Amino acid sequence: MLRRRHRINLSHRVTSREAPPQNIPEPVTTPQLDPNAAVRAAVSGKCDCPYDTDSRGRSCGKRSAYSRPSGRSPVCYVGHR
Repeated sequence: MLRRRHRINLSHRVTSREAPPQNIPEPVTTPQLDPNAAVRAAVSGKCDCPYDTDSRGRSCGKRSAYSRPSGRSPVCYVGHR
């Protein structure tokens, strides 16, 4: 039995590099948070953070637990997590 060898037509192959897609989305960037931004809104009547107010409506400031060297140390600002 005699076998025939078939020639393969390679003319359909692309020899040059294809152009990259034109609709490439821009990379997504994460917004930068201010490290000194408050973690939560001010609370009245409890002095955990300096921006809280006491029961009389005055700012806690240096009297807050955050500002004291000993005792509790709550997280009050984004950069201090």
